[in-house]
Amino acid sequence: MHATETWIFRILVLGFTAAFAAQVWTRARLILRARNNVHVRDEETGRRLLRFIVEVVFQSRTIAERPAVGLAHLGVYWGFTPSPSTPVSSSLPALASRTSPARAGSTCTRWLSCRSPWR
Repeated sequence: MHATETWIFRILVLGFTAAFAAQVWTRARLILRARNNVHVRDEETGRRLLRFIVEVVFQSRTIAERPAVGLAHLGVYWGFTPSPSTPVSSSLPALASRTSPARAGSTCTRWLSCRSPWR
């Protein structure tokens, strides 16, 4: 990327990040203004946490209802969920570089077979 394209990209990223933060802030204010009329007994907390992990993290209901679609959905869900082994800082050198991400320290023989030194 040229310097102009890099700056346009950075400005767009900042703009979309600001728009996202504004949406989160609006929803957080609404939640914080609501009355606290939900009472959860302490003995229910563990059961509810376990249910969250089983149903949301591992997508058990989706898989049980439609196995093929559920497994595909689980793959997409985990594909977009960042893992602790891939920190955000691993992509920062490519974003900060003035060259294209393919040239920012990686070894590319083809477009699809790039190997990054940050992995």
